[in-house]
This record gives sequence, C-alpha cells and structure tokens, in this order.
Amino acid sequence: MPYKERKVQKLYYSIGEVAKLFEVNTSLIRFWEKEFDILKPKKNKKGNRLFTKDDLENLKRILPRDVSLQVLTNKADFIELAIGNLISTGFQAIVLVVLILLFFLI
Repeated sequence: MPYKERKVQKLYYSIGEVAKLFEVNTSLIRFWEKEFDILKPKKNKKGNRLFTKDDLENLKRILPRDVSLQVLTNKADFIELAIGNLISTGFQAIVLVVLILLFFLI
C-alpha cells in the first residue's frame, strides 16, 4: 500500500505572513488590531502575534476590497471603507454603531 502524505494545515500565522497575505505593512496590521476589537491574535511568550484562521477571516471582513496605503492614510477614509465592507459582509448593526461611536470619541 503506497504512503499517503497528509496535507499539513497551519494553526498559527505570524504577523509577517499575514501582512504578506494581505499585501500590507505589519504596522497596518497592528493598527487594525488596535482599531477593531474583533481582532484578537494570541501572543507567545516573546510577545509575537499569532493569528488563527478565524483572525484571517475577521481581517477579510474588515479590509476594503482594494487595500491601498495611500487611501488608508486618512483615519476617516479608513473607518468609512471598513464600515462599508462590514455592511457588505452582513455584520450586525451593533458593530457599526460601536465603530462609529469609537471614531467620534477618538
């Protein structure tokens, strides 16, 4: 009987790997983590962020379809794009209200 190789699935992704997947800088990933409570990567003993598949899915919900650092330099533009993307993915209205309130309080 021939040997069948099992496909290895990663459980955790480093912030560098996540940044490469989404084609953004690591600093932008850290910024999104601060801005959106939905992003909660685990941290190892050294403090390195470890993102799960769920974290990647949450990032996909938050990110605008066409991520551009030039577009996201203005905080208001970023929040507007993120809210529009959350609406299009069917997130609950309560999340939008919290985001809007956070935007005006900060």
